[in-house]
Amino acid sequence: MELKLDDVSGTSSHLISLGWLTTENPVVGLEVAGEGNMNLTLRAQCQHGSLILKQSRDHVAKYPTIAAPIERLDVEAGFYKAVSSHPAIAGQMPQLIGYDAPNHLLALEDLGPSNDFSSRYSQQSQSSGARDLPAAELLGWLAELHSLRAGDTGNAEVFANLAMRQLNHAHIFVIPLQADNGLELPEQRAQVAARLCRDDRLAAAAQALGSHYLAQAAPDSRLLHGDFYPGSWLAGADGIRVIDVEFAFFGAREFDLGVFVAHCVMTGSEPEQAIRLLIQYPDHASCDQPLIEAFAGMEIIRRLLGVAQLPITAPESRQCEWLDWAYQKVCQ
Repeated sequence: MELKLDDVSGTSSHLISLGWLTTENPVVGLEVAGEGNMNLTLRAQCQHGSLILKQSRDHVAKYPTIAAPIERLDVEAGFYKAVSSHPAIAGQMPQLIGYDAPNHLLALEDLGPSNDFSSRYSQQSQSSGARDLPAAELLGWLAELHSLRAGDTGNAEVFANLAMRQLNHAHIFVIPLQADNGLELPEQRAQVAARLCRDDRLAAAAQALGSHYLAQAAPDSRLLHGDFYPGSWLAGADGIRVIDVEFAFFGAREFDLGVFVAHCVMTGSEPEQAIRLLIQYPDHASCDQPLIEAFAGMEIIRRLLGVAQLPITAPESRQCEWLDWAYQKVCQ
């Protein structure tokens, strides 16, 4: 079954056959739900209520020329099941309705009208910086998630998620530093990119960080979101909700924290201010601070020089300043 925006009848019949809907409550309409990068995500309007449908394909939805592991929603479904008995985590996520593994089709609770935090990348929103981000709530949720360790669960194999990590590894640690990656950048950023691509020190540091990212999980590894950035945070009427966990894996919590810091910078916080926000992460003192900062630097480099560009409207001069800071943190 291939999920299609114009196939209301076929979608309805399939969901009824799975027991997710009844003949008295069929699908009456389909619409695009959000601007997800990885998967086709639709809102199914039913006779009574609605639900969210996600289906993975063998490529990235936003970039069809980029191949991606089709089984990635196995991981997302496994994540929802793994956290279902942890209210502090599951309570800030949509509920899992069902997963049709043969068709790579996931059904989730529809949280209703809500927006993610991508608008915070605009220059107009950046004047107030981190004040626009609910850092305490986000970091509190992340700490709860990180309390789940590989050695304490029975689903470590699900969260190896190696194929997705290999895809992400290429786009974080490799492609942004390739001089011939085919990406067109504004002149000022292109000049910085050319300099960074020639820097052997940065290449070595990025390779070491990438190996850390791909390392096999140890018993004390933490369950990570894997892509903890504003596009995965929804602002709803009842508070923050976290979505899109197909990159989840057991690893070093410093990765999630580094990504968080990087996006605080790119949404308007001064870098040192963004780092200070980590005080609101319980048990922050036991984290490897230089590793957090290195992952933060690599995420900034990836987002400004790589494929997964963001709707950032800050002046190019400021973005180049972020790149200079990122270089120092990766190579420290």
